[in-house]
Amino acid sequence: HETCSLIYSCVCADRNLGVPTLREPPGPVIFLSGLESLISPELPLSKARDMVKNQHNQSIVGVLKSIHTRIQEGHGGEARSDFLRFLRDQFDLNTHRIHLAEVASLCRRLGEYERAIRLVRPLIDSEQSQRTTATPDEQAQYAACLMSMGAVADGFKILERIDAPAPPEAYLFTAFGHMLRNHYDLATEPLRKFIEHPAPSQYQKLVAQTNLIQVLVYQGDTEETDKLLPELLRTTEQGNFKLLHGNLLESSVHQEFWRGNIAQAERRLAQAQKLHQQSGELRRFYIKQWRAILDLKQGGATPANQKRLKRVQQEARELAVFGIIRECDIALAHVTQDERLWQHLLFGVPPGSQLERIQRLSGIELSVHSKYTWVPQQTPLHEAQIIIELSTGKTLPHGPSLKVGQVLHRLLNIFTNDFYRPLRVGEIHEALFPDKFYHPRASPLAVRQALFRLRRWFDDHELPFEIQESQGTYRLVGHSNGGLLLHAASRLTLSPERFAALCLVKKLQESGELSPRKDIQTQEAAKALGVSLATARRQLKTATEAGYLHRQGAGRSTRYCLPK
Repeated sequence: HETCSLIYSCVCADRNLGVPTLREPPGPVIFLSGLESLISPELPLSKARDMVKNQHNQSIVGVLKSIHTRIQEGHGGEARSDFLRFLRDQFDLNTHRIHLAEVASLCRRLGEYERAIRLVRPLIDSEQSQRTTATPDEQAQYAACLMSMGAVADGFKILERIDAPAPPEAYLFTAFGHMLRNHYDLATEPLRKFIEHPAPSQYQKLVAQTNLIQVLVYQGDTEETDKLLPELLRTTEQGNFKLLHGNLLESSVHQEFWRGNIAQAERRLAQAQKLHQQSGELRRFYIKQWRAILDLKQGGATPANQKRLKRVQQEARELAVFGIIRECDIALAHVTQDERLWQHLLFGVPPGSQLERIQRLSGIELSVHSKYTWVPQQTPLHEAQIIIELSTGKTLPHGPSLKVGQVLHRLLNIFTNDFYRPLRVGEIHEALFPDKFYHPRASPLAVRQALFRLRRWFDDHELPFEIQESQGTYRLVGHSNGGLLLHAASRLTLSPERFAALCLVKKLQESGELSPRKDIQTQEAAKALGVSLATARRQLKTATEAGYLHRQGAGRSTRYCLPK
């Protein structure tokens, strides 16, 4: 029976050679041309099993190599179709465990993060690392897929727990996590370590070098890119690595545009356009984006050029490449010197490299007294009529209020972290429940419950906001000029946890229960905030750890005061 199961697996693997597919092993004995000798009495069962497994694994290797080559050549759509067919018809975890790390890697590269997590998670113990049976390579791929879904902190935890020697991909994924967290400056060191490591292939190192170029261009480091870009362009062109070559050309266009060298940017764009004539829709769209930006720069902010830029932004929403929407606004603000649009951009990105870049390009820095009213998914020119003050959760002037620091208040704050991009389930879960590890079933459920409660709060109080879902991502949308009042002091430099802690202290001060001359007990805080004792105790502890409160005494005599 064991031999029959192995031969059945081989039949599935050889479907491209014309061998009929068997959905279920039809009986205790299967005779197939070319394989009968494996079941002869002269050959031991263990030897037959090893031979069949080896033949099957060779077939799997060929399939995976073909998919990998298609990705390298820029045929991502075809590669994804072939890969999904392979997962459905051929891949079995028990039989093909030796290929799991590579399969997870392809899942990640083709955007199938959830599939990879479900495949590897049974081998991962997030609580007790010594009980994890996944290999270092499998753990690294699992961490990268968690990061891709937004659970960046969880991904870092997995990478940190990998026993030495960690696979070189751990450096690459560490850099990836820093970039997702909007800390491009922290990504350069692990990228360089990966490039210097002897194990990665030439193509893997080219991927890392391409990412390094993009990071350096983003940071405005032209001295190093002037040395690296020409060499990498030659190498990727000679190797026929069209995807990487196109990315490098686009990075060059980006760099030359912001250096003011528009003629060179035009030449690079023409090269990229020629390269991507036979590429997919997305690659051609990047060309369209830069064509519109260069026309705006050369022809000025005419109505026709602005209309063309708006069409690009609309198409970017449809293709779910939201960073392009922001890049178009940055280019428009640069050409028009529109201070209101610059302010929208400064408040509309999370703290880190993006904010620093926009400050560098605009020459504007926000003070602690700066504030901005955001009208979600409406143009910056809209004037808000119904306004929720984010720091207090109040609907101004005397409307309904969210409980400060509670789940709904923190969830609303999470939606303001980036004006341009919808949120993935993983990042909502990580920001909302930072002490809980991401679980592919339980975590999405917890997030959906929180989203349902916030939607109901909007509906119950007839507030002009809704949360829209699209392809597993969520965004806040305002209607009828509904807006959110954001304060730079309590938002731009704070994590979600510190934001909640600061809002808690502000709420207690407004209630009169806490002041520089008056401290507070847990029972008094619970009453002022309208929450349970357990919730008040947890929030006071968070505010103390963040440095916004000082704890005195112990047990029932514990009191909290403002730091001096």
